[in-house]
Amino acid sequence: RDLITVAKAILWMREYMPHVGPEQDCQDALELARKAAALGNADGYALIGQAYEMGRGLEKNAEKAMECYQKAVEAGSPVGMLELGRVCHDGDLVTRDLGGAFTWTLKAAEKEYLPAMKNLAFLYYEGTGTEKKLDEAEFWAKAYLDKRQDAQLHRLLSNIEFDKKMKGKKTIWFGY
Repeated sequence: RDLITVAKAILWMREYMPHVGPEQDCQDALELARKAAALGNADGYALIGQAYEMGRGLEKNAEKAMECYQKAVEAGSPVGMLELGRVCHDGDLVTRDLGGAFTWTLKAAEKEYLPAMKNLAFLYYEGTGTEKKLDEAEFWAKAYLDKRQDAQLHRLLSNIEFDKKMKGKKTIWFGY
């Protein structure tokens, strides 16, 4: 797990703080991810998949990215599951599949992976890839907030509460 934490930190620095560290940092991070994957860490495959997808330290390769995400999922990685959900949602590497996006996000959330729990709350709220279910959106938002505070999810809970109160009532919109 420590190898993945270090590799993620290095790649994050390269992505969001490009003035920090030499290009070699990406290669160092990928080497750590490869070692972690070889030791059985499923998230290592997901991180390598992200590198292929984004072209961070590796040449962009959608097919190899998907192979890595599949390996991560087969090994039980919630990170890989959420990545497949994102890929299905965005439609960049595969044909857009909102049902698949929902399914993979749900699987990752059921493993208590916080980013998936947050995304799932919004998928249920918006009815993306599934029927709109306010109770489920509320459940996943609260489950996330039990572990970490997030202003965006607090706003979502307010919206859910409002939507439940307004169910079946007509609203009048006064636009200017």
